Amino acid sequence: MRRATDLLILASLAAALTVAGCDAIGVVGGAVGAGPAVGGNGKNKGYSASPYIVNGQQDTGHPSAGKLMSNGSGCTATLIGKKTVLTAGHCINGTAQFTIGGQTYTSAKIVVHPSYGGGNANDVAVIILSQEVVGVAPAPIMTSAPQVGQSIVLVGYGKTGEYADDFGTKRMGSNTIARVGSTTFAFDGGSNVCNGDSGGPTYLLVGSQEVIAGVHSTKSGVCGSGGTDMRVDAYQSWIKTTAGGDVVTPDNPNPNPNPNPNPNPNPNPNPSPQPSGASEGQSCTATP
Repeated sequence: MRRATDLLILASLAAALTVAGCDAIGVVGGAVGAGPAVGGNGKNKGYSASPYIVNGQQDTGHPSAGKLMSNGSGCTATLIGKKTVLTAGHCINGTAQFTIGGQTYTSAKIVVHPSYGGGNANDVAVIILSQEVVGVAPAPIMTSAPQVGQSIVLVGYGKTGEYADDFGTKRMGSNTIARVGSTTFAFDGGSNVCNGDSGGPTYLLVGSQEVIAGVHSTKSGVCGSGGTDMRVDAYQSWIKTTAGGDVVTPDNPNPNPNPNPNPNPNPNPNPSPQPSGASEGQSCTATP
């Protein structure tokens, strides 16, 4: 009887609970799942929206991955051009500060995908910085589709556990792609994401070159259980147009960007959100 009552309460929370900054609450495996961001003090405030790398290790490489703060919410983001940064849509909460190579850069322009709808529905955003990043080379984005079984490296500044308080250190972990949807791919168990990893990169090898294949979007259940990324290749046209061409790809390592990108709000057909079996957790941003 007690268990039935607990389940009823959980179902009511999933259906009706609202927390400042939350976009949506998903129920995964009988538990309320949290997306990947943390509050400015690195702690969860209610339900937060950012995953971290669990069962991973401190990362001294991947210099293109930086820490993103947006009005007190902590996420991860990646430099993909001279002034262009890629992250998750749910990480944006006003202006943003991107820290990379020991320097902090302020956003001049932020564009969240026009069809972002919470969860894994077009959860990508492009940030144009106020000045070029010095001393750090941007990472190329992947332009071909990922495949089930491919080896991947997850990178993020998130926490190391569901109840940890250690947001802000770059970590990495290895995994493999378990499922691929039209705009997403998912990975299970092992090294995985937690609060604060949202918006961070998933790298894989194309030939001998490491490229960005995904953007961390949500986690499944508790930290470390599983995660879902947005497929970068599915959004490459929108990303390039929004960035005015300031995007590195494997076949274009030195792009010649438009200095004043001013894209149409919806320059290309929108990818359809993945409705499938890829598990989806909560996407919301906690504030201090």
